[in-house]
Amino acid sequence: QGGLKGMQALGAWIKLAWQWLFRPKLDLLSMPGSNKAVFGFNLIWMFDRLPAMSPLMDEMLRLQIPPPTVGHVFDFSDAKDALRLFQTGTTQGKVVLEVKEFWDHHDRPAHEKDNSI
Repeated sequence: QGGLKGMQALGAWIKLAWQWLFRPKLDLLSMPGSNKAVFGFNLIWMFDRLPAMSPLMDEMLRLQIPPPTVGHVFDFSDAKDALRLFQTGTTQGKVVLEVKEFWDHHDRPAHEKDNSI
C-alpha cells in the first residue's frame, strides 16, 4: 500500500510538471512591437502616503479621461480562456480577469453600475 501512495504522489508531480511546461504563455518582450501590453497596479505601498496621493488623484480627475473600453470580462477561474483569446490578437478593448469575491465586499465603479461595459 505504501508503494501505491508513492506512485500516486509521483503521478501528481508529473501531471503538475506537464501542466507547467505546456501552460499558455505570453512573450512579454515581443508585445510592445505589436502594440500589446500586460498591466497590473499595486498601490498598497502608497497606503501610508495618502496625503501625497490626494493632489495627484485630484489632477487626474480634472482631466475627465473616459474609462478604457472593456472588450471581454472573464472570471478569474477562466484565466486560460482569457489568455488564449488575448493571444489571438483579435480582441478590441481590455481583456479583464475579474475576482468576484472582491466585488462581494466592495462597491462597483460607477461606470459599471450604469451598465456601460
